[in-house]
This record gives sequence, C-alpha cells and structure tokens, in this order.
Amino acid sequence: TIQQLRELQVYLQRLCKTMLLRRNGTPIQWFDLDMYDIAHFVIKPSIAHVEQERGTHRRYSWAEFVSAEEQVPDIMFSHSWAGRFRDFMSIVSKFANTDG
Repeated sequence: TIQQLRELQVYLQRLCKTMLLRRNGTPIQWFDLDMYDIAHFVIKPSIAHVEQERGTHRRYSWAEFVSAEEQVPDIMFSHSWAGRFRDFMSIVSKFANTDG
C-alpha cells in the first residue's frame, strides 16, 4: 500500500540520518539512496534475518513481507533499480494526493 511505502520511507530516512546505511564504508545520504541500496542493505537482510529466526527459507517481496494478509493491488508503480527512492516516493505522493 502507499502507507507501507511511506512507512518504509520514514525508516530509510532514519537509517540515512543515523548513518547506519553504508556503501563501501561510506554513509549513504537520503538524496543518493537508490533501489539497489534498499534491496541489498535493507530488504534482503531483513527478510533473511526473520526467516533465519523462523528456521525457514522463504523468499518474499517487500509487500508480502510487511503485510499481515494478501493484498490485492489497485495500481502498480514501476521503477528503475538505479533510480533514487526519494524520486520514486515523490511520484507516489503526487499520485496519492491527486488520485488516491
């Protein structure tokens, strides 16, 4: 959902602000955070950690991981993996404010 994306945005902003997200030892700034960074440093490790705790090895999308039940999409947002997350969220927010 758009709300789940907004919650991810807040979480990522906090990780950047506290300099916990690093690429090759250098903190990743919010302005530079791209989809590759999010997948590599946040989503995949988070899912792997939870699956290790459960003793299972399932693979999830972020939407599946953060939702308690199946979510039928109303719209699909496409993105470039090299694109900055803040630019993606700008479009999501504009959509939500006009059509959502």
